[in-house]
Amino acid sequence: MQDGIPLAERVRAQDPQGFILLVTSPDMSPMLYLKPSILAGSLLLRPFTRDDAVHSLTEAYRFRYAAHQGAKQEDSFKIENRGTQEWVPYAAIRYFEARTKQVVLVTATREYSFYTTLDKLQQTLPASFVRCHRSFIVNISYVLRARYNDNLLYLEGEEPIPLSRSYKAAVKEMLT
Repeated sequence: MQDGIPLAERVRAQDPQGFILLVTSPDMSPMLYLKPSILAGSLLLRPFTRDDAVHSLTEAYRFRYAAHQGAKQEDSFKIENRGTQEWVPYAAIRYFEARTKQVVLVTATREYSFYTTLDKLQQTLPASFVRCHRSFIVNISYVLRARYNDNLLYLEGEEPIPLSRSYKAAVKEMLT
């Protein structure tokens, strides 16, 4: 659609807090749509599968639902980095991963890194988060299935997350 970019810019101007799901073809240059005047929350590249669409729409719904519910600071995780603060709704967090002396918070559309340990973090998170590995804390609401024999959890989008034997019982308890 040749008027798509100006339309997305008008939508963003009318609703600065809105969630834009942009559908485009892979041959369109990202320079045209990855800019502050659009700020798409999610991207679907054509052709896409039904699962891709369901995943993107589910994430959009979760994001908007949290915002609509008036996501308060108590319902969000606070990230402090280099003198800035950001609040990420717990409902949007897929998992936390320990990587090279930092913890990475992963949502469907973004990653945030900050300094702490998973042990400290685990003490502050709500009950919907469970430690599943020495390097991972997962939001149980994103787990589609568990393969206990393979020591893997699968999140939406079939993303595999390791499950260690020492945390298997706690994960099983939360999933049943």
